[in-house]
Amino acid sequence: MSTTTQKTEAARLNPAETVALSKVLTDAALKAAKRGLEPGEYQIDAMIHVFGSLRKGQDTEGIIAQRAAPWKLLAAAMQMLNGVCISKIVREAENIREEDEKELKVKVQEAFADIKETVVGTIAGKVTGKVYAEKV
Repeated sequence: MSTTTQKTEAARLNPAETVALSKVLTDAALKAAKRGLEPGEYQIDAMIHVFGSLRKGQDTEGIIAQRAAPWKLLAAAMQMLNGVCISKIVREAENIREEDEKELKVKVQEAFADIKETVVGTIAGKVTGKVYAEKV
């Protein structure tokens, strides 16, 4: 099935069906399936029955989070150092405590907020529910 066909097929689902399908495919389930998949090509022809219920909360207006790009921040920091310091930082990163990491994240977010303007916009309501799938 080509990428174009896949997109066309996905377009046949309404928004609730699309969200329900995404809820069935958790990150953990998808990772486990990929690990269990042997190398090779596969032809797929499966019918899946997706059922359950969803609830979407109201959209709200709020501040849209602007996250710092971690690799850009790291690259900028590394450019300020020499090779010996870079190696030391990489070694130290293996031993950093979780509470220190959380504290640093807060400081980076505060610094990032200082240089970025606040963006207010619509935040989509949270979608909750129980959705199941079974092969037909």
